[in-house]
Amino acid sequence: MLAKRVVKYHWIMPICDPEPVKEAFVCGDCGRATKNATHICKPQLKKLNYTCSSCGRVTTLAEKLCKPEEIV
Repeated sequence: MLAKRVVKYHWIMPICDPEPVKEAFVCGDCGRATKNATHICKPQLKKLNYTCSSCGRVTTLAEKLCKPEEIV
């Protein structure tokens, strides 16, 4: 059986209004392959620095949000 193609996590995927992910990507923090654009894993929990003031999503990078606010 052939293994599924997995894309390395090398771009910044917006998560406020994510587009459907066509190919699985590998999370740079946990190494898990996923198609979930809003993937959050245990290693990321310690690094969550930003929240979106519009939808409330949280992430490690402000660039992933449409209206980022730093978590203080």
